[in-house]
Amino acid sequence: MDTVTFADPAVIAWINDNVVFAKVNCEDENGEKTEFAKSQGVVAYPTFGLYKSDGTHIDRDVGFIEPEKFVEIFDDFCNGKNTLEYFLKELEAKSDIENNWAVANKYRWRGETERAEEYFAVVIEIDSSDKEGKNSESMYALADMKRREKVYDSAIERYQRLIDKFPSSPLTTDAVIYIAICHRNNGDTTQAIAQFGKFIQLYPESEDVGYASKHIRKLIGEGY
Repeated sequence: MDTVTFADPAVIAWINDNVVFAKVNCEDENGEKTEFAKSQGVVAYPTFGLYKSDGTHIDRDVGFIEPEKFVEIFDDFCNGKNTLEYFLKELEAKSDIENNWAVANKYRWRGETERAEEYFAVVIEIDSSDKEGKNSESMYALADMKRREKVYDSAIERYQRLIDKFPSSPLTTDAVIYIAICHRNNGDTTQAIAQFGKFIQLYPESEDVGYASKHIRKLIGEGY
């Protein structure tokens, strides 16, 4: 972001004209979340939040954002468009997949898991056959939230549920490798090795095969 988006002249101009920019480290020297990150419900890096001058949180976005998209997203936020409040109002008028999906993700990236799960459940019910692809995406999001919370057993169960229900979904590839990662993070070396091996066997052409192979070697003591 620093060398691409925040170096872009249009982004620099927008920031100078609209906000006071501040960069905050959300992890301490041990890689643990700071109290500030916990208080703000930060669940992914980087997170970009927009606040009023009195500290009221307006909205946020996460991950790498292209310069043009960054200006569009945060200009909308400044104008009250596509925020959580905006989509909640839209939802009052029409409880469809798109609005429930938007609200679910707003809560997801605020770290409000229970609220996010409530709206993802509605999406799953509406798109029961996964015709819109939002059922599988919601199941994936539910698993991802548990993984980020380090509740690995629950994350594994949810990823497996997605694999069993929608085996042809493109999300199952990530689900398989994330199960391996969850086993590794849970300290279950045997299951982690087996699952990384399963990933390589199922998806030999995946660009993540090298990643899986390296972790197998590390887990059996060969290291990187």
